[in-house]
Amino acid sequence: LSGKLEKYLEQPVVSVFVKEYRSQQITVLGAVKNPQQYSVSGPKRLLEILSIAGGLTDEAGDLCYIQKASGESNSTQRYAGTVVINLNELLMKGKAELNIPLSSGDVVNIPKRGVFFVDGAVKDPGSFQIKGRTTIIQAVSMAKGLKYEADGSSLRIYRDNGAPEREIISVDYDAIVDGRGNDVVIKSNDIIIVPKSGVKDFFSKFVSTLRGFISFGKAL
Repeated sequence: LSGKLEKYLEQPVVSVFVKEYRSQQITVLGAVKNPQQYSVSGPKRLLEILSIAGGLTDEAGDLCYIQKASGESNSTQRYAGTVVINLNELLMKGKAELNIPLSSGDVVNIPKRGVFFVDGAVKDPGSFQIKGRTTIIQAVSMAKGLKYEADGSSLRIYRDNGAPEREIISVDYDAIVDGRGNDVVIKSNDIIIVPKSGVKDFFSKFVSTLRGFISFGKAL
């Protein structure tokens, strides 16, 4: 513009201001309070879009997947690639470089946390949500710990790796607690089984029976 105006003005100075940004279509899916496609104006970054979508739900996982639009304007949307953002690093540790700018056509997806199951000789068996890096020690703790009759040296993790049958992983929980083994990271859909110890189970039943006899004798 300056070059074209030089024949009319002496050393023209041209400033360009953006009066209005074109509306952008950004889709937010997964564990947010209001998942849908949003029409926004002006440049937007990840945290702004998550705020517009109502924020994260309690089931939100630690990772955010962003499918970046290619920028080509045609009827069939193409994607240039996927960017993975660690939300824990962004939200809890404040790593501003992870708050990336978004473009029209981008799709933001926040999957729910994975779930694992604990059964057998634990005090509170059931299903539990994976929270960040969850290990076997934490998993047993979520199930309120082992029962007296539990065989802590023979835990089994049944893991779904996409094969017809689950992979079986043997875990010596007692060794991990004593510092003689490495803690095992739990994955989504893992099934943790804590077996009973034959000796402990027999002794537990024997003591229970003995207490019953003592109570019966006192009643007489």
